[in-house]
Amino acid sequence: MKNIYLEMRWKINFLGVVAIAFLSILFFRVLYIQLFKGLDYKKFLKKQIIKTEEMRSLRGSIYDRNGEILAFSLFRFSYFCFPKKIKNINEVRDFVTRKLKVSTADFDAKLKKNSNFFWIIRHDDTEVKKQDFPKGIGVISEEKRVYPSGNFASHVLGFTGVDNRGLSGVEYEFDLRLSGATLKIKNKIDARGRNFSSDKIFQIEENKSQNIYLTIDKNIQIIAEKHLEGMMRKSRSEKATVIIQDIKTGDILAMANRPDFNGNIEAKNLKNSAITDIYEPGSTVKILIAGAALDAELYSDIKDEVYCEKGKFKVYDHIIEDHDKKFENLSIQDILIYSSNIGMSKIGNKMGKNLLYKYLQRFGFGNYTGIELPGEAKGLLKKPLYWYDISSYIVAFGQGFGITPLQLVIAFSAIANNGLMMEPHIISKFEIDNKIKRVDKRKVRQILKPAICQDLIEAMKLVVIKGTAPDAQLYGYETAGKTGTAQKFDAKTKTYSKTKYIASFIGLFPADVPRFTILVVADSPQGVYWGGNVCGPVYRNIARDLAYYFRIPQNKL
Repeated sequence: MKNIYLEMRWKINFLGVVAIAFLSILFFRVLYIQLFKGLDYKKFLKKQIIKTEEMRSLRGSIYDRNGEILAFSLFRFSYFCFPKKIKNINEVRDFVTRKLKVSTADFDAKLKKNSNFFWIIRHDDTEVKKQDFPKGIGVISEEKRVYPSGNFASHVLGFTGVDNRGLSGVEYEFDLRLSGATLKIKNKIDARGRNFSSDKIFQIEENKSQNIYLTIDKNIQIIAEKHLEGMMRKSRSEKATVIIQDIKTGDILAMANRPDFNGNIEAKNLKNSAITDIYEPGSTVKILIAGAALDAELYSDIKDEVYCEKGKFKVYDHIIEDHDKKFENLSIQDILIYSSNIGMSKIGNKMGKNLLYKYLQRFGFGNYTGIELPGEAKGLLKKPLYWYDISSYIVAFGQGFGITPLQLVIAFSAIANNGLMMEPHIISKFEIDNKIKRVDKRKVRQILKPAICQDLIEAMKLVVIKGTAPDAQLYGYETAGKTGTAQKFDAKTKTYSKTKYIASFIGLFPADVPRFTILVVADSPQGVYWGGNVCGPVYRNIARDLAYYFRIPQNKL
C-alpha cells in the first residue's frame, strides 16, 4: 500500500510540476505577445477582417488659357474573357456579337491564341447587365482619356496609353500631377469573405490629381493650324511648324506641327518639331548677328557700309554668292533688307569665332529654353576650338550650327521686347483642390541694347516693304520680319542639298508696337522654295486673323 501511495504522490507531483511549467510558459508567451508582438498580431488580425478595394479617381483635365477643355477623362467598360471558365461557347459567341458588337472571327482568333485571359474590347461605351453575362465573360470599369477636338494641338497635349499614363506632350511631362488620386474602400468581412458591416471606410491614400491650364489660346491655335494646313497642301512640304508667342510674357499662344496625330485613336507622328527639330536657320539669323556686331561696337551705326564684292566672294576654297542683285557697297541695314550673304560673311569674319560664339550663346542657341515639354533639343553649337577656318564667315548667314524653331522665336521676341529675353512657357497655371498656382513669368537676360533692337526692327520693316518678303505685307498694318531659305545638310554625304531647303519667315506683329512673334517653317517644299514666297503669305494670313481676333486697329494706309 505504501508503494502505491508513493507512486500516486509522485505522479501527482509530476503532473503539478508539468502544469506549473505549462502555465508558466503560457504566461510568458502571452506576456511576450502583449509586450513585443501585440502590434504585429493586431495588424494581422485587421488584415483578416478588413478587405481593401482600390479605386482611382479620374485623371486631371487640361484646359487652354481661357478655360476651354482640351483633354478630360471618363469611365468606360472593358470586357474580358477567361477561356477555362467558359461553359457554353455558343452562348459566349452570341453574347460577344449581339451585345458587344465584336465579330465572331475576331473573338475566335483571340480565343485560339489565349488559354487563360484576354481582352475582348476595351474602353467601350456599351453597358451590359451582369445577369446577362455568360460564364467566362467579365467586365471592369476603366478610365479613358478623351481629346474632344481630335488632332487639335496634339503635340502640345500629347496622349496617354491604355494604362492611362502619359506618353508624350503635357500628358507625359506632368503625368504625376494629372494622375488621379487613389481611393481605398475598406469593408469588414467574416471568415468566408462576406461583409458583416454596412460601414465602409473611405481613405484617400494619395491625392495628387490636378487640372492644368495651358498658355495656348484655342482660337489662336485654330488660326495657326488652319493656315499651316493650307501651306502644307500648297507647298507639299514634308513637314511644317508654326509658333506664336506673346512677346511681353513669353507665353506660347500657339504651337502647331504637321504631320500631327489624333490622341483618341493613333500614336504616330509624335515628334514635336517645334522643339525637337534641329535645322540651320539660314538668313533669319542675319538680324541677330548684325545686332551682335553693333552691340559689340564693331560698327558705330546700322548705316555703316560693307564692301560686298559685286556679288561673288572667294573665301579659302569656297565661293560665297548673293542670290539676285550684285552689290558693291551696302549699309548693314541694306545687307539685311536684301539678305546679302557676302555682306554678312564680312561682318561675321570681323567679329571672329569667339565673339560670334558668345553672342550665339546669349541668344539662347546651344542650350535648352526651359519650355515645359518633353524631348526638347539644345541645338548644335560647337565651341570655337572646333570651328573650321571658314566658320566665322558662314555662321553669320545661318550655316554651320543648328537651332530649334522655338529658340529662334524666343530670340526675336527679345528683340521686340527691347532686348529683354523672357523664359518661354506652355503652362499658365495648375488647379489643386480648387486652389490656383500660377506659373511665374521670368526674365532670362538682356541680349542686345534697346536702341540696337529698334534699329533692327526698322530694318525688318524694310525687308517686307522693299526686300525679300513683299508677300508678308498685311494691308493697313506695319509688318516687320525676315526670310530664311537654307539648304538642308545631308549628314551622310556631308554636303548641302541642291534640291531640299528649309523655308522660313519670322515676323513681329504689329510692327509699330509688337505684341506677337510669329514663325512659319516649311521643310522641303516642292516647287517654289523661297522663305518669302512659301512662308510669307502664311504669316500675313495669321497676322490678319490675329488683328481681327484682338481687334487691333489699322495704323497704316
